[in-house]
Amino acid sequence: FGIQISGAASVNISKLNTTALVDGVTINNGATGTRVTVQAINRANQVSAAGAAALNLKAGGSGGGGSNASVGGAVAYSKIADSTKARIEDSTLVNTPQVAVRALDGSLQIALGVGASVSTSTSGGQTTIAGSVSIAQSRNTTEAGIERSQVDGGSFSGTGSDPRVLEVVAYDHT
Repeated sequence: FGIQISGAASVNISKLNTTALVDGVTINNGATGTRVTVQAINRANQVSAAGAAALNLKAGGSGGGGSNASVGGAVAYSKIADSTKARIEDSTLVNTPQVAVRALDGSLQIALGVGASVSTSTSGGQTTIAGSVSIAQSRNTTEAGIERSQVDGGSFSGTGSDPRVLEVVAYDHT
């Protein structure tokens, strides 16, 4: 009789907070004008990997017989709850022709479980069992905004396209 058992587990849990904030200020560079960029970027990589193998290499022979079993299993679990925020709050921006507020989440999440079981017995009963489970949960939030603030893009009296730009972007590519 022979039995081989193998198992593995991997668990990753993360909660990252990435924040870019302009709060309670006045930005005024006079007639020159000022470009303002508030940007929060999350590029976290989270990999949860588990692997297990059970091998039964019992050879047959005289008087062999008997039972053989091999069991292999793996579990990989990954949970991520990141917060990525870019904000302008309670502020005054004067003569700011280009304002960008960006919250960008390009994080990577991988959960991988591999289980293997092999029996090479040539006699007797054989049982091989293998299994794997991979679970990935994502509860990320990505926010960009301007609240309780005044933004003055200055004046434009030239020809051609107006160079004043107000950009507020929240992008999550988890």
